[in-house]
Amino acid sequence: MIFETLKKSSDFKKFRTSSERIESEYFKILINGFYGCNDIIRFGYVISKKIGKSTVRNKLKRQVKEIFRNLEKKNTKSIDILFIAKKPMVNLDFYSLKDQIYNNLQKYLRSN
Repeated sequence: MIFETLKKSSDFKKFRTSSERIESEYFKILINGFYGCNDIIRFGYVISKKIGKSTVRNKLKRQVKEIFRNLEKKNTKSIDILFIAKKPMVNLDFYSLKDQIYNNLQKYLRSN
């Protein structure tokens, strides 16, 4: 399983047209099926300035990246994931955030 980061604006724009959404109080996850190669997870994240100062945003980025890197070992599909943080996410510790993300993604993976 290969883990790649979405960096181009064209990759982010693809989520506007066709993507499945997972909504939570703390975040929003948009998922697109990726049909280029097998066993690739492409991941992008959006953590806006409304969330907090740069130290807080960078901490959240590191936590979210680590959670999705660990997800890489459990997933067998090739998908594109866009993670969008919401302001209440600042109040979560790492393990609560991890549980929230895993629970929501498990619901998605079971339905597909």
